[in-house]
Amino acid sequence: MSWVITNDKFFVRSDKRGCATPVIDKRRAKIFDERFNADEFLRSLPKAMKNLGYYVAPADGCTMQEDDHRTDSTSGTLSHRKPEITEADYYLEAIASFREFIQTIQKARPKLEEQQIRAEMEIEDLLHAAEFYDLARDQGYEIFQRLREARVRRRNCKNAVAWISFVLEADPSNFLRNDPSPRISGPSHRQYRPRALPELFEQLNSL
Repeated sequence: MSWVITNDKFFVRSDKRGCATPVIDKRRAKIFDERFNADEFLRSLPKAMKNLGYYVAPADGCTMQEDDHRTDSTSGTLSHRKPEITEADYYLEAIASFREFIQTIQKARPKLEEQQIRAEMEIEDLLHAAEFYDLARDQGYEIFQRLREARVRRRNCKNAVAWISFVLEADPSNFLRNDPSPRISGPSHRQYRPRALPELFEQLNSL
C-alpha cells in the first residue's frame, strides 16, 4: 500500500531539496511506499505547516475535495476548477508551477550545454571532411545536410541556454528558499476560538 500526507485540502510534496511544500494536485504529492516513512516525514514538516491538520492517508483512498473539481459532461472525466485570485489555491498552484519550471530548467541547462558542444564538434568534423576530401556530388550534399542539421541543433541549444541564464540571473532560487506557500495555506485552516459563545460553535460544528 502507498501513502500520502494530506489535510483534505492540500497534499504534501517534497521539492528537490527534500523540503515539504503544499500542493493542490494529488498527482504531484510525495508517495510513500512505507507507512513509517510517511509518519517520519509528517513529523518533520516545517513549523508553518504544523497544526494545519495534516495526516497520513492511503494514496488509493484519498480523494480531492468536490469544490475543487467538476465532472466534464462530455467526457465524464474530472477537470480542475481554476481558482480565483481571492483564493489561496490560486497562489499555491502558481508557486508550485513556478518551482517545477525552475527545477526543470536548472536540470536541463547542463544537458543542453553538452548537446551544444557535441554539435560544435560535429560541425568541425564535417567542415574538415569537406576541406580534406574531394567529395562526389551526393557525398557533398550529404555533408551539407548534416552540417545544416548540426548548426540548427547548436543554435537551438545555444538559445535555450541563454534563455535559462536570463531566468536564473533573476535569482528565483532566493524566492523558492523563502517559499511562502506554507504561510498562504495556513490561513485556510485557521480555527476560531469562541470568546463567549462556545455552545454556538459546538452546535454549528455538529451539523
